[in-house]
Amino acid sequence: RTIDEGSLAVDGTGADPVSGRLAYRFRFAGGHRLVDEALSLLDVAIDRQAFARAHPDSIVHLNLLDLDIALLSVANHPRHHAGYLLRHNRLHQRLIELKLSKYNVRGKTRPSLPTEVIGARPIVLVPGQVESAASIAHGSPEIKTNQALLEAVRQNRPDAFVVYKPHPDVVSGARIGLLGKTARELYDLELVDYDIIDLIELADEIHTMCSLTGFEGLMRNKEVHTYGLPFYAGWGLTHDRLSSPRRQRRLTLDALIAGALLMYPTYVDPISGEFCNADTAVELMQQQRDRRSGLPLRVRLYRLYRNLFSRRQ
Repeated sequence: RTIDEGSLAVDGTGADPVSGRLAYRFRFAGGHRLVDEALSLLDVAIDRQAFARAHPDSIVHLNLLDLDIALLSVANHPRHHAGYLLRHNRLHQRLIELKLSKYNVRGKTRPSLPTEVIGARPIVLVPGQVESAASIAHGSPEIKTNQALLEAVRQNRPDAFVVYKPHPDVVSGARIGLLGKTARELYDLELVDYDIIDLIELADEIHTMCSLTGFEGLMRNKEVHTYGLPFYAGWGLTHDRLSSPRRQRRLTLDALIAGALLMYPTYVDPISGEFCNADTAVELMQQQRDRRSGLPLRVRLYRLYRNLFSRRQ
């Protein structure tokens, strides 16, 4: 099936520390779900569009079109963007070295798999997602739940050792996405409180609807299968269930990383509110992660309220 939709928006509130420090002209409205209050200091990449549109669907499609244009620009004019391609290598290596990811929450030490599995069965990592997120609503038109994803993965890879990593917001009770009682037979091992980067490094393949874990897997040379249409799918780097008529050009991994992390985003220093480059953003993320000891009480209470009363999933 061909589909031309997707999402890069992340959940948010207008009162978060990053958007709150921006001047009025560049402030992001909370209803447009661009920055998560709890993670805004770590999710430093901010939508490059200055003006929030009147409807979230407009933002979703604009985001994807803008990013596709950035990626195609790198692919079609490599000489013009040679500087980006050179810078991407340093950024890429720094992210790998620091083991930075979307959440950067330190977990348990790296898990050990059963000895009879290693080398005998392919290890497939399935990252759970928030089922009510805009990324699934707009970027995964066929498979929209974690259980449906696991069913598809088990059907496609019956011989695999499937490791399921539920989304941390779902585990905390803040968002929708828990599995049904019958889902236990669909995976071999559930790993909850572990660093996602450790699990990526452990896996042979990553199967996802449209999680950023797939992109982080590509950066670590993992085989990635998509069941939706995230920004990194459709360029010849992933095994895709869906296709986009807009993405006909094949990209190198270098071009994908340069476009997605250097050309497309605008980065903001969460302390000063000033714009900064990607390298500075990475160092800020590292500092935040090293100081962080868990979500503050006010954020946990806010999430509980949102989940139980506001119904804003």
